[in-house]
Amino acid sequence: MGRLKRLLLVDDDETSNFLNEFLIKEMDIVEEVYIATNGQEALDFIHEQNETPQYPEVIFLDINMPVMDGFEFLEEFEKLQQKSEQRVPIYVLTSSNYFKDFERAKAFSVTGYIIKPLTEKKIREALEETLLWLLKYFWCGGNFKDFSFEQVLPRPVAHSFQSSLNCPFDFASKARASPSARIHYHHIAY
Repeated sequence: MGRLKRLLLVDDDETSNFLNEFLIKEMDIVEEVYIATNGQEALDFIHEQNETPQYPEVIFLDINMPVMDGFEFLEEFEKLQQKSEQRVPIYVLTSSNYFKDFERAKAFSVTGYIIKPLTEKKIREALEETLLWLLKYFWCGGNFKDFSFEQVLPRPVAHSFQSSLNCPFDFASKARASPSARIHYHHIAY
C-alpha cells in the first residue's frame, strides 16, 4: 500500500487534533502528519518549508478558528496557488453543518466538506476522492476534459466515473507515454 508524503491538519481544537492524528497514523496512510492551530500557522508552515512553498498532499481544514479562520486561509491559499502550478486537495473538516458555511466553502476550490468527527470511513472516502482529483488534475492538465478511467477500472465503474467527470481521455496511452507518471500514480494509490 502506497502512502501520501504529508498531510496537514488545521484545527484549533487540541483534542480533535490528537484524535485525528492518532487515527491517521494508525491507518498508516501518510508518512508525516503536520498540525497547525489556525490558518496563519498553516500558511507559515507552508512557507517555511524552504524558499518555494512545500505543499502537503492533502489538507483537512476547520472553519472556526482564532487568528485566521478557515475561509480566510482559503482566500490566502488560493492566491498562493495561483502563483504555482501545484494544486492541493482541501477538505473542510468542521462541526458546522450550516448550509451557509457549506455554500461558502463551495465558492472555493475545496475537494470536500466533512462533518466531524473524522472516522476511518470518512478518511478512506476522502482519499478515494483525492486520488481521483489528483488523477484528473495530473492527466488532464487541470482542465479535466480529456480523461477516461476505462483503462484502469472495470467498464461499469469507469462509465460511472466518466459520466460524473465528463473527461474522455485515454489513460493507458498517457501512462505509456510517461513512465514517471505511472510511478506517481502508484505512489499515491493506497
